[in-house]
Order: sequence, then C-alpha cells, then structure tokens
Amino acid sequence: MSGMASEDTKYACVRYEGRYRDAWDDLVLGSQQHSILHSRAFLDYHGERFEDRSLVFLDKSANRVVGVLPAALHPSRTDMVASHPGSTFGGLLLRHVEPTAFRPFFDMAAEFYRASGVTTLRYKTTPSFVARQPDETELQHGLRHGNLVGSDLWSVLRLNDFRFHQKRRASITAAERKGVTVRQGTSTPDWQAFHDMLQINLRERHDTAPVHDFDELLDVNARLAERSQLYLADTKDGNLGAGVWLIDYGQGSIHTQYIASTAEGRNAGAVDLVLARAIEDGAAKGFRNFSFGVSAARDGELNEGLLRFKLRFDAGVVVHMIFDYDLQSLYR
Repeated sequence: MSGMASEDTKYACVRYEGRYRDAWDDLVLGSQQHSILHSRAFLDYHGERFEDRSLVFLDKSANRVVGVLPAALHPSRTDMVASHPGSTFGGLLLRHVEPTAFRPFFDMAAEFYRASGVTTLRYKTTPSFVARQPDETELQHGLRHGNLVGSDLWSVLRLNDFRFHQKRRASITAAERKGVTVRQGTSTPDWQAFHDMLQINLRERHDTAPVHDFDELLDVNARLAERSQLYLADTKDGNLGAGVWLIDYGQGSIHTQYIASTAEGRNAGAVDLVLARAIEDGAAKGFRNFSFGVSAARDGELNEGLLRFKLRFDAGVVVHMIFDYDLQSLYR
C-alpha cells in the first residue's frame, strides 16, 4: 500500500520516498519543534541498517508536505515500527504547535501501519526542551492512549543563567593549574584519537562499546557538517585527556553525543574543563540549552553517579518518555 487518505480530511498519508527528501527537510527546518534528528541528513545515515517506514503527510489539494514521521521497522520485530530505532527520539512533526491537529495526523499514521500488518508502534517522544516553544501534546496523547515502556531523566542546562557547583568550579580551576588545555578537533587524526579513547573508556568503565564505529562517526560528522563539533582537552604532557562530541540539535539546543576521558585526564580534571569550555562557548554563541543526555545504565535504570556529575554543572532534568501503541485496540 503506497498511500492512504482520510475521507473527512484534506490530508493524505503516504510512505516516504526519496523524491520527498527536500520537502521533508524544508518542513523540518520550518517547524517550531524540529531537531537535527528529524532531518533526512541524519536519518539517511542509517542506510540499509533499518527498513525505513517513515511517513509523509500531504495537503491533497496543494500536494504539499505538512507533516512527517521518521520511522523504521524494529530490528527484532517485523510487526513493530519505531520512531526511530536508530535515533534517541523522533516523533510526529508538524509545522506549528497544534494540539488539536496531533491526533488526526497520528490516527492517519496508525491506520496506515495497521493496514500494512504492523501491530505495534513504538513512539519516541521529542523532549520538550528541543522545541522553540514547549509542546508536550504527544506526552498527553501517549499517557492517555499508549503504554509507557521507557522513562529517562534527561539532564539539560539553561545557558542564559547557570552557576557551576562549588566542587565543579574547584575542579575546573585545578585543571587549569595542572596545565590542561582545550582545543577544537577538526582533523581525521583528532577524530581517530577521540574514538580510540571512547572505545577504551566505554569498555573499561561500562563494559560496552560506542554505537558508532570510526567510519560511521566520520560519516555522521560529515553529514551534520557545521552542526557537529569536537572539543578535546590535552594534559600538560600533550596527551589526550578528555573529549566531547557535540551535536547542534537546532532550535538553540546543543547536545553531548559522547563524553570520553582517560585515567590521566580524569586525574587532571580534563573532563570538567573540556565540558566547561564547551558550555561557555555555547552560551557565547547564543545557544539556549546544553544537553547532557540521559543518565541511564545499560538496563535502563538510573545511573545516580552520572546524574550527580551532570547536576554539578547546574543542569536540571527533563523526563523523556517512550510509548508503545497497540494498533489493534487503539482508543478502545
């Protein structure tokens, strides 16, 4: 089934195709709620890793894109579509904050998927701090009609008014006294050194591995262009001690995709200094929010130590929710 139109609306729901790419990204950039994770530049990076099931909503009379839903088939369930399995979030996106319009468009998507044999839609909400104006319509809809399957605390720092915790300020000052310096990484060797450090860091401290291998990291960096930045901290001996990969989500929010350090860097306070510089630069550039992401262990439970680390940068917390919708019994 290539498309579906509602009899009592002027809109149609169709499966995404490459010919909609430019119109998709135009809609994303014009929306008050968008992030770079909604863009095709980011979504298409996944290539054939996931079977794309993204949807486009069209004004039938004008044949104009008025909404999008990034989605793909769940990698382990052929009857489930997720929005998006390769992304932290990426729900239904309309151009404006329109609570009364959300359900009609959501219903078109639900009917489209149901007709194609999908029984469950896993819906990853977009954290409200990402939007230009807050919009938690999808949370209200999910709490009423979906099944909550994930709830994470997301740490976010408002850049117009922040004060580092006394302990954090002391660590930053100590790092400077110990000769730690911060620079922006731009070369392939910089990215290679960061990825090597990240691999060791995650293996030794969390028994896991980066989501991206080195080639994938370079690919994402190239796709995101100026929206991707790498900050590196060197110890006084010239060794790489810490680094943070930042992604400009859009709408004034910048996000720490990866934070990594070495034992030498941690002893010298390099992590605190590199994050402080990234935060201060973000504020100077006019960003509104600095996102540290979620503080969760591998099993999804709260990582209290990681959360405390972020809070000492004066970050607050936002709840990020994920819902499963049973498309066979929706609204019953």
